[in-house]
Amino acid sequence: MIPVLISLVPVLCYLMCIKAMDAFSLGGWRQIFLYVLWGVFACFVAWGCNQLWPWDNVWGAPVLEELLKCLPLLWFIWRRKVAFLAETLLFGAAIGTGFALLENTLYLLYVPDFPIGNALIRGLGTALLHMGCVALNANIVLVCHRWAEAKEKKFHPVFCIVGFVPAILLHICYNLFLLPPFIQLCATLLVFVIFFIGMYEWDASLIHRWLDESIFSDITLLGAIRRGEFKTTRQGMYLIQMRDRFQMEVFFDICMYVTLYLELTIAARSRMILREAGMDSGEDEKAHAETLNKLAELKELRNRIGTTAMTILKPILHIQSTDLHSLAKMAKN
Repeated sequence: MIPVLISLVPVLCYLMCIKAMDAFSLGGWRQIFLYVLWGVFACFVAWGCNQLWPWDNVWGAPVLEELLKCLPLLWFIWRRKVAFLAETLLFGAAIGTGFALLENTLYLLYVPDFPIGNALIRGLGTALLHMGCVALNANIVLVCHRWAEAKEKKFHPVFCIVGFVPAILLHICYNLFLLPPFIQLCATLLVFVIFFIGMYEWDASLIHRWLDESIFSDITLLGAIRRGEFKTTRQGMYLIQMRDRFQMEVFFDICMYVTLYLELTIAARSRMILREAGMDSGEDEKAHAETLNKLAELKELRNRIGTTAMTILKPILHIQSTDLHSLAKMAKN
């Protein structure tokens, strides 16, 4: 019973601690649970492959395991469903949790007299390794994706390779047991605890800067639109210059899209600020239904104005994946 508790309970405690650091409440428990299930599935597939085609656990296992664990996060980063580093940390930890829970359970089933020392290493060290490697991989890919977005370039598969290499190397080094078990356990704890705390702090500073800079400029621009002074602003003059490229109905839809987009992004960022302060947005069902209608209208306007118009609007709205992601979360919440 004691080896079971030592090998499984710390895994869940790690996840609870990482969730507690999510000041902006970017990940809900339902999402976390689904990622945990994926981690369990990834472990089952890796175990099944090892039974069918036995390989070297030191060199071969880390490659397949890291690939399987990170697949959903890479997909969602590419689809812009994950846009913040804090999300990749939390969801990566959830996947690692599911993987470690099943892996440790399988060890206990195959080795009934599991030594307490081994259970301690698996519960405290190996579990954190699985969580940290997924988070590290996804973080690197997301940083590359943000860089490409800033340069107006597309997501490239090379980003995935850049993320996989350090995660796989860390996993291999851990499996080689280059250090005595207890020292390796302490080193793993130190490295990944510093990594998680450091990345959360860095992402929080980026989010604060994004909120402070973008919300001020958007409020200023929205105020000019509502006062009928949009054409006197730099953004308004730019848009008027582009008016002749579109039919009058399409140009009207473009102006409506700008106004609605600013309203919703300001509301989404305000909610993030309130969540960080531990406050509720205070939105009742009627207000939420109105928000959903506005989001649906925004999507319809986006489809009507087309890709060319969206490209022209980029210098005005500075549309980023973080903005689109915050709007998507507002719809879910």
